[in-house]
Amino acid sequence: MEKIESPHNNDRYRHLSSEEKSILIKQGNYAQSWDSIMVADEFIPDHVSNCRFFGNIKIGAIKKGFLDRSGFSIPLGLYNSTFVDCTIGHFVAINNLQYCSHYEIGHEVLIHNVGELVSSSSAKFGNGISKCGDYSCIDLINENGGRAIIPFDGIICPDAFLWAKYRENKDFIKRLEQITDTTCSVYYGLNAQIGSESVLRNIKSIRDSKIGKNAIIDSAEVILNTTIRSDDIESSFIGAGVQLRNTLIGFGNSIDSGTQLNSVVTGNNVSTSQCARIMHSYIGDNSAISCCEIAHCLLFPSHAQHHNNSFLIASAIGGQCNIAAGATIGSNHNSRVNDGEIWASRGFWPGLCTSLKHNSKFASYTMLVKGDYPSELNIPFPFSLGVNNISRNCLLLFPAYWFYCNMYALMRSRLKFSKRDKRIHKDQIIEHDPLAPDTVEEMFKAVKLLEIAVGENWFRKNGGKVPSMQECEYKGKTLFEHNGYIPEELESFLKIERGNRPVFIKHAFQARKSYLEMIRWYSVKTIIDFSDLASFDFFVPLREKKWINCGGQIWAEKDLTGLIDKILNDSSVSTWNDIHAIYKNYESRYNELKIRHALGCLATLEGVEPQKFNSSTLKIAIEKAIPICEQIVRNTRLSRSKDFDDPFRTMIYDTEKELNAVLGDIDDDSTISEIEQESKNMIETIRIMIKS
Repeated sequence: MEKIESPHNNDRYRHLSSEEKSILIKQGNYAQSWDSIMVADEFIPDHVSNCRFFGNIKIGAIKKGFLDRSGFSIPLGLYNSTFVDCTIGHFVAINNLQYCSHYEIGHEVLIHNVGELVSSSSAKFGNGISKCGDYSCIDLINENGGRAIIPFDGIICPDAFLWAKYRENKDFIKRLEQITDTTCSVYYGLNAQIGSESVLRNIKSIRDSKIGKNAIIDSAEVILNTTIRSDDIESSFIGAGVQLRNTLIGFGNSIDSGTQLNSVVTGNNVSTSQCARIMHSYIGDNSAISCCEIAHCLLFPSHAQHHNNSFLIASAIGGQCNIAAGATIGSNHNSRVNDGEIWASRGFWPGLCTSLKHNSKFASYTMLVKGDYPSELNIPFPFSLGVNNISRNCLLLFPAYWFYCNMYALMRSRLKFSKRDKRIHKDQIIEHDPLAPDTVEEMFKAVKLLEIAVGENWFRKNGGKVPSMQECEYKGKTLFEHNGYIPEELESFLKIERGNRPVFIKHAFQARKSYLEMIRWYSVKTIIDFSDLASFDFFVPLREKKWINCGGQIWAEKDLTGLIDKILNDSSVSTWNDIHAIYKNYESRYNELKIRHALGCLATLEGVEPQKFNSSTLKIAIEKAIPICEQIVRNTRLSRSKDFDDPFRTMIYDTEKELNAVLGDIDDDSTISEIEQESKNMIETIRIMIKS
């Protein structure tokens, strides 16, 4: 698009001359009072026809020519439109705007065939603020409003998480309301706006809404009480049949093809399409949703849900997940009222036609085989596979399944989430790597639970009285470390599923071994990635054991507690911008804590007290990571090679050439290549560190 040069005197406006009035009247225009119309110096009346003006009107510069947006071009000027108390920017092209009231229209805006563009004095543009305390809330996670938040322009996922999670601190919740009022006070009495260089085409109704710069709205149905963030570097698109009500849209969004959003906030780089129906939810950055129904959910960054028959309600999903077709998550509240919740940590992957009930809770990267899970679940094993075994009427769990059977998928996840982060406005920090302090500490807990399960199973099998949990853990650890008998399948008496049917743990020995290996790999990888080899003396091992996924950014629990206290008691934190600055400043501390955590993990694995951890211990600890790197490469290739070797995969193809033409050559697989190169570099660095 060719840029139109703006006039020199942008802010200089004057009354119409007698000649200009005559030209306007001759061209079929009407004004309630011609004296109430102010125009820019470079206003040309020849390009205004069949328009009606009421109240106070300001019109910018107009010149001969056309305004073109993506191949759609209409003449500059105002045609066949009605305006009430409006400000119109320079070099606009407006045709058939049937009714426009109390709007400020920016420069070089193209508007064609819009039914109404109306704003009232009480417009809040999707913000939940209120001078009289009557807030408009979004009921996240719980349908009964017990975790309601007040939406505001600029809210990000960590804000929503803090507000929805820490409800027991009533003073904190009240403080967040005050901060929101202060932050959003600028919106009181503000005129509705259409940002410069925006395009509005074939729209039935826009009311009480604010449209950012360079936005494109094409063939939408209704936009009511909404803010659409958009600018020159990250434009948002609203497409055919879309309905937006009481909604805040982030930068770089694509909301298309019949999507219906009601009381929703979207982060940046979010796409929704194919008649997705979403209400009372927050959708995190980099998410892609289509076809499905979502209600009362807090969805962390990189949420994926693409199937028409998937249903997700009253849930907090930790991001980096994929909800498959036929999933009915929250399909039964299992209580007297609709106050159930599901909480799943990041990487949640329920399979086709998975039915889950409230209340349930899942560790990170839990994968579920398709099935109607009859009762509430609390699965504490990260990177696991759950199977509802109908024939045996039991629940089977494969802890650490991703590591020894699905390594390709894990390594692909490590790469893909950062690659798919196309945000330009990176308003929040996101941890993309599946292996981070939060998931690593889940693995440590899982190791302990496996030891308890094995120890308790041993005592039960040997006819003795089951002792304390500590004794079971000690016995289990002894059996693991001294090659005691570990059954391939053992019954777990941990409270994992509601009810009395048995729960079995599969491949406990392999699971524990895989957890410990991946903890070591994470630790060495973190040390290599985030630190200067010469600076190790400044990093004392410190294994913080409690980490919180705060809307996609990982916080040490004690630091997050400190943040809440600061918000509550520090008068210098008066707006949400102040809080967002704290989030961003935490990134450097997180990187330091991550290094110290990695060193602390190695100290734990080596059985060394942190204060006694030295360079000699470090050399021993990191050298053990070399065979793990090699094993990761083998497992990555092996798990992918199943797609090329399995007869029920290959039977589709008549020849190997056809298979390679469709699937590609496994040797050209980008994930495998990147992991091989990463491992090679990591091993070389480890050897250099050992010698240094």
